[in-house]
Amino acid sequence: RNLPTDDEMLVMVGAFRHMNNIAQKYHIPFLVVVAPDKQDIYPENLPNYIGGRSNKTRLDMLDKFMPSEGIDFLDLRDAEIITKNILGKKYGAIYLAGDSHWNFLGAYGAYKSIASYTRSHFNLPLNYNKISFKPNTTTSTDLSGFLQVTSLVSNSPIPNLDTLNVDLYGKSI
Repeated sequence: RNLPTDDEMLVMVGAFRHMNNIAQKYHIPFLVVVAPDKQDIYPENLPNYIGGRSNKTRLDMLDKFMPSEGIDFLDLRDAEIITKNILGKKYGAIYLAGDSHWNFLGAYGAYKSIASYTRSHFNLPLNYNKISFKPNTTTSTDLSGFLQVTSLVSNSPIPNLDTLNVDLYGKSI
């Protein structure tokens, strides 16, 4: 795959810089968050002939350019790998088997990372709540639906709302 040149990256980042400037004008925090590709979290599931990810990706390039342009940028790869290694070991995969999207476990890992970032960088009082999950499976996924494969079962734990007693801002519910 062809990576953009530095000049092409600067054009792309320019659009984010423009959005950031508008947000700053109105005193609104602006954060660009990029969800990782499934293969970056589960490279061990790729066939050997595909190999690991290349030395440099578009996401790596964004990670380099965004902060240098004064734009808050959060790459969720590390957060999702941590989620895979902790919650994934307890509840199962954080991505749906026949899908390119994460399940509630992956979403929770992203939520915790975004809440932590906004709390520390924007002084926003967002708290991440400890959530437990209930086992669940699904056969409804984007790729399996597209391919009309109805027998593929994906791990899809759901949040246990019985144990949730605070809202996003830490207020009792």
